[in-house]
Amino acid sequence: MTYVAHEPPGTGLVHEDDLDRHDVEGSWVEWAAGADLADEPDVALQLLAARPPDTGDDPQALAADEARLHLLAGRPDRSLEALARAGLTDLAAAPAEDPRSALLAACRAAAGDGRAYRWLLAGLRNPEWAASWPAAYVVAAAAAARADHDTADEMWTRTVVVHGIRTRRSLLHAAVAAVARRDREDPATACADLRDAASLLDEVPHGVSADPGPVLEAVAALRARGDGEGARLLLLAVARATASHPLVAAELAADRARFDRAAGAVARALDRSLRDGDGAGEHRPAALAVTVATGIAAWALGGQLAGGLATEAVLAGVVLAVAALVAGPVLAQTVRSRGARSRRRREAAVAHRARARLFTRCACVETPVVAGAHVADLLQGHLRRVGPGSSALSFVTARLVSAADLAVCPTTGFLWLVPARAPGRELLLRGAVAAGAPAEEVPGQSVPTGFYL
Repeated sequence: MTYVAHEPPGTGLVHEDDLDRHDVEGSWVEWAAGADLADEPDVALQLLAARPPDTGDDPQALAADEARLHLLAGRPDRSLEALARAGLTDLAAAPAEDPRSALLAACRAAAGDGRAYRWLLAGLRNPEWAASWPAAYVVAAAAAARADHDTADEMWTRTVVVHGIRTRRSLLHAAVAAVARRDREDPATACADLRDAASLLDEVPHGVSADPGPVLEAVAALRARGDGEGARLLLLAVARATASHPLVAAELAADRARFDRAAGAVARALDRSLRDGDGAGEHRPAALAVTVATGIAAWALGGQLAGGLATEAVLAGVVLAVAALVAGPVLAQTVRSRGARSRRRREAAVAHRARARLFTRCACVETPVVAGAHVADLLQGHLRRVGPGSSALSFVTARLVSAADLAVCPTTGFLWLVPARAPGRELLLRGAVAAGAPAEEVPGQSVPTGFYL
């Protein structure tokens, strides 16, 4: 996969002499926290590893951050190495019901320690700890590493439904959970679960129509569990319920021949629910008109033929009329289905334009991180790119050993980092106020802590 830096915005450059490396040094930890907030552990780890020296970090806090990020990225061995460097190796034989002991228990559990996993789950009996989002994250990561899908599904669902964390990672896992936990006996109830899953995936930055990656990852996760039926039904739900992507349609076409009788029943129920519950009312008059008009035309033709051509023509008219009455509802269904899909595409476009307008004004105080399509909206509509000759930009690219962009908010002076990312995975991370910014305090400014324990 080719990684490219983001296209430069067209709102003018910040002069090369307006920023220096000291502005960058003050932003580095906040950029890492922003990547953490966006659920991008590898980006956060890269930033932490490349941070400037003498930042005054607490070694144990930094070790805990690195361990948790490696755990979320699926590298429990690296997590344990990070904790060992800070002397965090002893796990008490007791429920892990505080952030540090739970993190150690989760890392050891993910690496294969069954006793640590029991202590980790026992810690959830503490209601205060169990109700926190850090608990949901570390337990979900450990459970997934141990193939305890039921526990992982419960934790990821909590992150979205209870804690309102709606990132690419959390939405993807919550969608997988919704499909995996669908009702296997009642097709109508299963339809509701599948529609929920499709809706969650369409919330991912960019949406399904522009980035099918989360859908295909969710499908792969279901297949890895042995739930091929769920994978097929999710593809169908996404194709029917969202403004989908050609790659999703191609995957569905390749997989549809494998639908068995049970999956076929759910698929038919899903089609009916989307047809009747999403757009049926809007298109019912048109559908009725199609049926009635076709029937009248057939009866008229039959009557005309009967007037001049004996009994055979009458029978032909009757046949035509019956065919019209049968075909009319089919045509009506087509009108409704196409109309519903067209309306979903229009609604998705309107929603995207509305969100894009929000990023043409200054939202830098309340927004520590931007992901997906709105990165381009904010860069092009508000921020000013730092010129290529800037010592600040040279300092960043040298430490990251990869392409990156810097931009400055002309209103507040916040310094934003645009790390090089694959298309569809763009990030914009807010740092500190640059030295050249106005001296007065910016309302609401604080150092974001992200998911730091």
